[in-house]
Amino acid sequence: MKIHESSRSHILIVHRWRGEVARYAEYIDHASAAVTYVVTQAGMDSFPMQRAFDTEVVTTSGQPIATDTDIEVYAAAVQKMVGRVGPVTRLIALHEGDLLAAAVIRERLGIAGDRTSDVLPFRDKLVMARRLETNGVDVPATEPVETSQDILKFASNRGWPVFVKPRAGTGSSGTSRLDGPREVERFVLPDDEAMIVQPFIQGTVVHVDGYFTGTRLEVWKASHYLNTCYEFDSGATLGSVEIDDRTSLDHIADFTTKVLCGITQDPQVFHLELFARNSTLTEFDFLEIAARVGGAEIPYVWREVHNTDLLAIAFSIQAGQQICIPHRPLEKTTSDVAGWLIVPPSSASPCVVEAADSRIGAPGVYAEVLPTVGAVMPNVGGYEMTGARFRFRGPDTATVAKELLTVAADYELTTRATARETLLVFGAGAHKYREYGLQSLAGQANIVLLDTVDPTWQQDYIDRHLRISRDTPQETIRLVAQVLLETEGPVAVMTWDETLVALVAEIATIHDLPGMSPQAVANCRDKYATRSLLNAAGISPVHASLVSSEEEAVHQVRSSGGYPVILKPRSLAASVGVVLAADEAQLRAAYRQSEGSVYPGLGRQPGTLIEQFLEGDEISVDCIVFQGNVRCANVARKRLGPAPHFEEIGHLVCPWTDEAWFAEVEDMLQHVHTALGVSSGITHAEIRLTGRGPRLVELNCRLGGDLIPHLGYLAHGTNLVIAAKEIAFGRRPAVHQGGTGFAEVSFIYPDEDCVIENVDATAARTVPGIHAVHVLAEAGQVLQLPPRGVVPRAAAIIATGSSEESCADTIRKAADLLEIRSKPLAAAPA
Repeated sequence: MKIHESSRSHILIVHRWRGEVARYAEYIDHASAAVTYVVTQAGMDSFPMQRAFDTEVVTTSGQPIATDTDIEVYAAAVQKMVGRVGPVTRLIALHEGDLLAAAVIRERLGIAGDRTSDVLPFRDKLVMARRLETNGVDVPATEPVETSQDILKFASNRGWPVFVKPRAGTGSSGTSRLDGPREVERFVLPDDEAMIVQPFIQGTVVHVDGYFTGTRLEVWKASHYLNTCYEFDSGATLGSVEIDDRTSLDHIADFTTKVLCGITQDPQVFHLELFARNSTLTEFDFLEIAARVGGAEIPYVWREVHNTDLLAIAFSIQAGQQICIPHRPLEKTTSDVAGWLIVPPSSASPCVVEAADSRIGAPGVYAEVLPTVGAVMPNVGGYEMTGARFRFRGPDTATVAKELLTVAADYELTTRATARETLLVFGAGAHKYREYGLQSLAGQANIVLLDTVDPTWQQDYIDRHLRISRDTPQETIRLVAQVLLETEGPVAVMTWDETLVALVAEIATIHDLPGMSPQAVANCRDKYATRSLLNAAGISPVHASLVSSEEEAVHQVRSSGGYPVILKPRSLAASVGVVLAADEAQLRAAYRQSEGSVYPGLGRQPGTLIEQFLEGDEISVDCIVFQGNVRCANVARKRLGPAPHFEEIGHLVCPWTDEAWFAEVEDMLQHVHTALGVSSGITHAEIRLTGRGPRLVELNCRLGGDLIPHLGYLAHGTNLVIAAKEIAFGRRPAVHQGGTGFAEVSFIYPDEDCVIENVDATAARTVPGIHAVHVLAEAGQVLQLPPRGVVPRAAAIIATGSSEESCADTIRKAADLLEIRSKPLAAAPA
């Protein structure tokens, strides 16, 4: 059924959208032209099939950007259509992924419209940056990347962190933030995709959408994001609110016009993203620009709130039609501000929808698109099928933002994974100290324990065990790869074992799983790196230096302000080798002791750290860190043994949010995590409350030890183990900040070096208010006090109560009833 070329035109549309984004039947009279479609499998349900003159269905790679193979698939389909219908007058492709493919086919067939040279400045981010730089636009430094050395060279000149992204990517697909050289070592550059590197810029992202005539902005709106597309890919909500501040809009208009004039002289529908340098949104750096309508809910709010279909304009440009922009009623010209929100599912896709409550009727919500309960949400990327979608309108930016944030804060799209989740837990830890951890996880997922010992007590809580060795990390990495290959459904990795945190971070990076980055782990594990990074950023300043000999230690203290000082190994744990020195004789002894200290499973980094001694009470803070946001979820008061070793002999968890120091501690910890590159995970910070403000002692990139997370659960209900699990699967965990309960643990030490004969806690456990008494030392076990021994504890007594005094009183009563029989070490048989 071939058309007669002189009678009417042949408009061919390449279509791949899943939802009703483009309304082709409204854009062109399907009776006055031969309108044909080349449609991917994904787009079969969202185009006017009954009105099409002819249709060719194609199978493509499914990639967000058409590959070279896809271009050939499209080209073959177009040739078939030409053979059946006649020459193509205009080729329309509105999806960003098809812009370049359409340009290539137009060139081959001599079809009017954009060519490759027209599209490349909008698709190739290096070409984009170079053209705009030439035309005087403020663009972040942008360089091509072929090897890891290119990234390192760029960072040495521009600083860390850096952002590596595909030159021709879309959204945040394939992008990576790298925080330091160790992450670059583990970063694998793709073989089939050109990449660029830019500085990582933290700040508000503004997007501008509209129609540019070739010389001026005709219709446009500017909005600021709630979170970013990059964060949305990691499980955060994504939203946007239009800006109504006149001063901001004037500056945005000027910058946008400069960008558009610098990149094209042709009519263009565009989606521009900018970094705002200041909170008033008047100074900007360019992020990127696309020659298409913005994604997510942008086409819909433009149609419904602003009476303008940007896709219709884009269609008209490609079809060579006259562009007609409808005039809005006078009463609507300034009053309506639009916003939108997408809430991702509570479990990773693919997943089954269990609950998706309506918010129609909530302030500001005028439309919503909810997935059907019982339906499977596929893992297809994009925005159309990735969450619950809400559209807002209101009188001004402030009102819409408030209403949007209200929905974002309390809405949950409840889903379950289509296959049961599998959690790889590395290292169970000591029985009495970590049983609560595995107990919390039991039944939450398929628990696979990878440990250096065979399971005993762990067997009750796990589904599978795999033996690993700390000495052969590459074998463990290969083992995990095999597990991932064999496992259906979502898989995550986590650990609370200090000796395995670096390995788990590396595994998460290799397999692109949520987790702390290897560089962030290194920044925390190396106490000298921690102090150096914080001092350089002016955060929690503490004078510190690294020495490699006893004489260097003496010289350093003499020249830096004197005593007292703290000596500590760079990379051990549990306060091992941490010693106070009040004079030179103590310093020399402390140096030798610190240099000679060891911790099982942890290697020593060269050098000993000397720090100024911090006067003040010591606390620990467990933090939930998700997408860079730090929340203090548990605070414990440390009970310390006498100097010079500062053995931790107990911890008290009690309410903390009303403490005078809390706001300053909270603010400091946000900056600490940012400076160290810790953007995800559970951390355990140790802090001294000095007369000059809070000072960080160290930040541990794992759950706190000494049963502190368990105390937090007993006191105020936050289960940090479950929070760690949720983060490991890329989900935002719940947190119960504050609370009125009290929980305390007291560790019972011997009075002298001894050999334990028996510990009987039967009577101690009967005291009202006692939650548990754990026997930590077995018959025949040698306990040596510091510095000769590591945490030589006979028992742990845990009490709960309504006050600090009630916990202390309960522990005293239980301690009096605890029976410990031992022999002095000197009297014990050899």
